[in-house]
Amino acid sequence: MAVIQYNNKEYAKSLSNSKKALKYNKVQAPIYLQIGKSFFMTGDYDSSAYYLDRAIIFGANSENDFYYLASAENKRHNHERAISQINKSIKSNTSNADYYMVRGDANFGLDDFEAAKVDYEKALSLNQNNNSIYKSLANVYIKLGNSEKAIENIDIGINNAQGDEKINFLILKGNYYHQIGDLENAQKYFDEAFALNNQSAIVLTNQAAVLIDKGEFENAVEKCTQAINVDPTQTEAYFNRGIANEMLRKTDEACSDWEEAFIMGAVKAEEYLNSPTCNE
Repeated sequence: MAVIQYNNKEYAKSLSNSKKALKYNKVQAPIYLQIGKSFFMTGDYDSSAYYLDRAIIFGANSENDFYYLASAENKRHNHERAISQINKSIKSNTSNADYYMVRGDANFGLDDFEAAKVDYEKALSLNQNNNSIYKSLANVYIKLGNSEKAIENIDIGINNAQGDEKINFLILKGNYYHQIGDLENAQKYFDEAFALNNQSAIVLTNQAAVLIDKGEFENAVEKCTQAINVDPTQTEAYFNRGIANEMLRKTDEACSDWEEAFIMGAVKAEEYLNSPTCNE
């Protein structure tokens, strides 16, 4: 039942039935595997790694088993262990693009960008239809300072993608231009993303960040407020709105926004809360 539910993307139900199975048999690797995979799909990567580890202890040793464990370890930022696990998958099967993507992500997380590039290029040679590879290559070329190759891969992604995937590539391109201080091009690509989805909190927040840098603070506040209305957990929107409100001399509103951002986990907001602005 758990396997069928997992295949139907009913991950919570799959997890529930897998746990029931574990009550009756605590030494079967497939049960631990199913729990670990279900936890992975529900976003609980710590639990996923724990149960996948248990599965391997009880005999799971397929390339796919190591792939799931490596993916969970990457999500936990345990990149060295991710590499050790995914290398077992690659040893069994050298023609699976997903395995090289996982190792590339691990190398990227370890700041070994040259190794990450090699893995992403290998993945691309095996599967040119996976747009996420172009995104990963773009990110690694940005880190390596090769703007031409970064833009080339982003543009391929934009041309191939549809819907939310296209929006993500437009955001990536906008972020690239924002990072190098080209505000006009940054705004251009964020606006293109906004035209595809005017209810994306991430797009709205990025638009606000550019507007702040351009000195258009009232428009930035409006964009941040729209983002928060769409997604009240958008921490960056609170933080950016705080900056815009400060520039508009709305001190109480600014400090309130930074306090909310800090409560939600934005460590950088603490500096603003401790500044003279919020302690006069």
